[in-house]
Amino acid sequence: MTAYVTRAPSGIPGELSRLEGAVVVPVAISEAIVYGKPVKMVGSEAANIDANDTAANFFGVLQRSAPAISTDNTANTADTDYVQNVIRKGFVSVACPTGTPAMGGQVYMRVVEESSQLVGDFEASYDYGLTAAAMVGTGNATAGTLSATSAAVPGVYKILMTAATAFNLISPDGDIGKVGATGAAYTAFGVTFTVTVGGTPAIAGDYINLTLVSNNVALPGVTFASAGKDSANNCEIQIA
Repeated sequence: MTAYVTRAPSGIPGELSRLEGAVVVPVAISEAIVYGKPVKMVGSEAANIDANDTAANFFGVLQRSAPAISTDNTANTADTDYVQNVIRKGFVSVACPTGTPAMGGQVYMRVVEESSQLVGDFEASYDYGLTAAAMVGTGNATAGTLSATSAAVPGVYKILMTAATAFNLISPDGDIGKVGATGAAYTAFGVTFTVTVGGTPAIAGDYINLTLVSNNVALPGVTFASAGKDSANNCEIQIA
């Protein structure tokens, strides 16, 4: 009896994993796109997600069709000479190289390339960059212990001092958060930080800018349909 010692993959990126309720639309594509990758529409054609695109650009996932037209293409990319299909709703197998999927967990789409993390990757956790500038004004207080959630809007947040030990946070949209105090963790608008007083007291009007850059974006209505992934990073997502 033949023994198979290699485990079969949990799915092949771009394949419909369940047929019920699927919505698939035919589209022309403007460039080479890897099967199972997210796409956006540029005019009447589907295209790759680009750096700094938003969740609003997400149109669906490029479907791998079988049977397919014979080709010598070994790069798993769709042929621009033929009409392709995009999965707009339903269950589909994709690759998730970063993070461990949790059933029902949020799916993120990478929009900033970092090392091996490529634009257009599906990911299982929010990734961001949050930095604090030096205080502008009289004092030299600092902001540290920085963190953010996917609810935070990318942009510049201003920690505006109202006294030596008190401040407000102003969001990139100009909204004013609750009053905060130095020496204690502060959270508003999805960002968290602690302001620490320096050797020179701050005065009203001094400020610290926090800059938030989202490296990936949460895709509304797109969740992981199963927990975990196989050794090739394949998993299943649901587009509602």
